[in-house]
Amino acid sequence: MKRTPKPLTKAYMPLVLWREDLDEITSILQRREAVIQFEADDYSFENLEELETHFGSKDKNELKITSTKSYVSIELGNRRAWLYVSAESPDASGVFFELDKVLTAQQRRFPTLYTYWFLWLFSILGGNSITFILNYTNSPRNITLLWSFVYLIISVWFLWVLFVRRWRHSVITMRRRATTDSFIRRNKDQLTVAIIAAIVGAALGVVALKLWEIYI
Repeated sequence: MKRTPKPLTKAYMPLVLWREDLDEITSILQRREAVIQFEADDYSFENLEELETHFGSKDKNELKITSTKSYVSIELGNRRAWLYVSAESPDASGVFFELDKVLTAQQRRFPTLYTYWFLWLFSILGGNSITFILNYTNSPRNITLLWSFVYLIISVWFLWVLFVRRWRHSVITMRRRATTDSFIRRNKDQLTVAIIAAIVGAALGVVALKLWEIYI
């Protein structure tokens, strides 16, 4: 009796792939002498040059990359990003490790913030905090307004994550970072999270100080 090895699979949080990343994925597969195929919008292409010629440099949200010999499937779609490596492929673990390294590195910054469980937890805590402030403390009007603003930020983030998870889970661009990226574009996710964290942190500090004055 022989145990059948299981395929290596992994799902990824929302990610953005640039031309350099696609080149690296292609290189990893080509080193195994694999035949690679790219599929998008009911078309199939043998290489990235054909793909770029057909679609140009505009961003895409759907792309499937497959290879033979080392059977690999990378599905990049509006609602998920998925890696599959057949256990029967030569050097399956090595292929999986190299591809996983590329895909993981291109996930949006702070991927935990894009998980549904964190989103719901963040929303519930924010809503309960607002309810507590409004109903159980004699907070001045400016504190109430501040917390309302914080909850507005939470709501905006909630909607942004839903938008990304349902319609922009995978973003594929044929442009290269070095020729198109500005500082703000490269660090957009980090700046967004930093601004939200600063606002929420400031609000929590003010409320904590007010509660100290009331109850201590």
